[in-house]
Amino acid sequence: MAMVGRSPTPRGWRSPYGCDHRSSRQRNGAAAVVPVLGAVPPLHRPHLVVLAAIAFATGLITGPVATLLFVYAENVLDVSSAVTAGLVVAAGLTELAGLMLGRLLADRLGRRPTAALAMVLMAGAGVLTYSGSVPALVGYLCGVLFGAAYGTPAIALTAELFPTSIRSAVAGWLVVAGVLGSTAGLWLAGTVADALDSFGEAMAVACLPAGLVAVLFARLPETRGLELERSAPEEPHRRVEPA
Repeated sequence: MAMVGRSPTPRGWRSPYGCDHRSSRQRNGAAAVVPVLGAVPPLHRPHLVVLAAIAFATGLITGPVATLLFVYAENVLDVSSAVTAGLVVAAGLTELAGLMLGRLLADRLGRRPTAALAMVLMAGAGVLTYSGSVPALVGYLCGVLFGAAYGTPAIALTAELFPTSIRSAVAGWLVVAGVLGSTAGLWLAGTVADALDSFGEAMAVACLPAGLVAVLFARLPETRGLELERSAPEEPHRRVEPA
């Protein structure tokens, strides 16, 4: 009895009925695989580098200021845990107010000036929080307020500078930059605090130079009032078709 086997379909074979039997990956070729480092095209990389530097500097501020607060308040200032718990509760309402303030200023003044001003104030609030007195702990709430006001225009600016096809890749790179900044900020502040036996000087070393990075917002275009089709047009060969 003869063995009847099924011959494999030739690569790229097209039937006489017009059906392409290749897989979508085969039809698209190399374009189906997007390497991580190639996910952001060269046209958008200058903006990504600037935003990554800003995200790194933001992490330098928020990492040590937020992480070391309770250790500083309870072990250095001898503040009770009830007071620190009250700060956390108050921070929730303060953050909500900051989000609303950031949204208002971002639409009135623009994304860049609002984010730059909030970043500088956030750095100053971090230094104030660790200045050595219990009343200065109100600087923590100021930092929460300015941090929330900073987040609204900064996130909007990031979304409005990059087209849909690469926006998630850009967000990934910025998260990495922020995590690296927070880690570096914790290491720097901890090292300086141990060497100088001063949390205040440690926060000044970490926060003040990072606040100066806010000038980099001037290197980015303003997107207030622009539709995404104008602020971040999709490149023709990367246009995302609806499913």
